[in-house]
Amino acid sequence: MDDVSDYPKVTEELLKLHYSESDIDKILGGNFIRVLKANTGK
Repeated sequence: MDDVSDYPKVTEELLKLHYSESDIDKILGGNFIRVLKANTGK
């Protein structure tokens, strides 16, 4: 990736590899947000 404008390419490739939308959400930050919320009480 050259910059943030290439971010959609990651999603496209994950879809081509038959990842579920739920898994893609996790890969693209869902896990980070979940852990952050769990450890900040928000």
